[in-house]
Amino acid sequence: MPESYTVQLTLRSADEDGPAGRQLLREITEEVLDWATGAEGLKEGSEFPHYGKWESDALGRYEVSGEADDTLEWWEQEWSRPDAHGRKIDWLSQVRLATQGEEVEFRIRVSVRAQVGWITPEYASVRRPNIVPRLVTRFQATYFDDRVDALPLAPFSASRVGDLVERLKDPARRMPIVLISVARGTTDPLMSPEDAADQLAGLAEVVLLQDETASWQLTERVGRSLACFWGAVRLYWPGLDLNTDDPYSHRLWLAQRIHEQGPHSVIDHIFNILCSRVARASGDLPLWKLARDGINLRAESQTLERLQKLSSDSELVTIADEEIKKAERQRDVAASRAEELDKQLTAAQQTVTALEDRLETTRENLRATQEELGRVQKRAGGAVPETAEIQSVLDAVVRAGALPNTQVLKEAIDSARKSQSNRGGDLYKVFCVLDRLATEHRTGLGMGVKAWLDEELPDVSVQYKGGISDTTEGKRGQDYTFGGILMGKHLSFGGGHNKPNHVSVHFEFDFSDGPPRCVIGHVGKHLRNEMS
Repeated sequence: MPESYTVQLTLRSADEDGPAGRQLLREITEEVLDWATGAEGLKEGSEFPHYGKWESDALGRYEVSGEADDTLEWWEQEWSRPDAHGRKIDWLSQVRLATQGEEVEFRIRVSVRAQVGWITPEYASVRRPNIVPRLVTRFQATYFDDRVDALPLAPFSASRVGDLVERLKDPARRMPIVLISVARGTTDPLMSPEDAADQLAGLAEVVLLQDETASWQLTERVGRSLACFWGAVRLYWPGLDLNTDDPYSHRLWLAQRIHEQGPHSVIDHIFNILCSRVARASGDLPLWKLARDGINLRAESQTLERLQKLSSDSELVTIADEEIKKAERQRDVAASRAEELDKQLTAAQQTVTALEDRLETTRENLRATQEELGRVQKRAGGAVPETAEIQSVLDAVVRAGALPNTQVLKEAIDSARKSQSNRGGDLYKVFCVLDRLATEHRTGLGMGVKAWLDEELPDVSVQYKGGISDTTEGKRGQDYTFGGILMGKHLSFGGGHNKPNHVSVHFEFDFSDGPPRCVIGHVGKHLRNEMS
């Protein structure tokens, strides 16, 4: 879970005749103060100044400041308090408001940090503060031009999917969209759209497809690789391009994963992802930039006034002149030192460039040597190291789990235990090749699974298919799903699938989290299809 949370909104009165500008800012201020102080159990009716700073057992360190002139008014709350459970961390919150017309800019940031001098094992996890759904429910909220609410949009029927697709592709969209589909054969989602919208208010729009017909209509319009159906949930980032986007970049949680992890756990996972991305895109809003510039300008004006008063004293002027000359000498020394350091930096950069060139040459030589070694091993008929003693399928699968780019699922081990094949050595060779192919395939350098196997293992007869038919997927999609991943890619060897020595391997390349992986889901008997 995240250690910081940031949301930026523009707020308007929900009523056309409601308050605007400065009066609206005061109403939002009261909401924020009620949230901050009420949560700490202060006595009802206790006085709370709108501006000032103080410390209390209930609030910790609390500061409220603000300012107004003829055109702009701003208000800021900063709040720091120790952890309620005694951990050596502090909870920090900051709320900024600014107005120059009918609207009010709102920004909230909540985070945790270790107390000075304490090296903590981990921070606590930040949750969505209750003030956000309160504000977006009471007021009309937007993020730039995108609507923000604590409730999901009205469910999209098949006839309205076209509007949804246009929204997904809209180049002006800045808010991520979390799309929820209904479970297979039902009209009910596995994840509550209301819970998701409440948790993700200000971070994403939440959309529900009304039924399976709407899911299939979406599939026809965006393609299977970017679709969402059978209870799955998908996160579509702004800037979606149906022709060029990598489908793995728009995260997909399948129904099986939602069942295994629980819908609230998946919502928390999405929340965690969005918090880090929103924080990366957050900066000062336009009105707050004006407020900050005004603060700096006033500070500079006050400094100039003090200097002008001092200039009337001749003795002080003499001292100031001496200080100026001293500063100029120090400046010249610093400039000379900076020039010297710049020369040293240039020389160091040239050295680094030369070393990088040598390193790249070394890498190329090493790669050529490895390729030549592989060709020599093939001509000599040598086996892949450490395969001679591998007999059983289970032994090969267990050893594959130690490969750097391979993940072996529990289903693969369970199915391998039942296999009667003695082709463990050949099977491990295949796993080694797939492990190397994971990296090559992700970067676009791979020749494809079949060509790669033929090139690397000319002495092993392997049959490969890159997917299953639509009919098989429709009837038996769950039989081919392992660890929440539909694994249509499969290869087999050892004779016909009714023979004891036959081995079928179902796998998929996963690039969604971290380094590329080859995920092994099934190793054993032939899986049934629409013909068997």
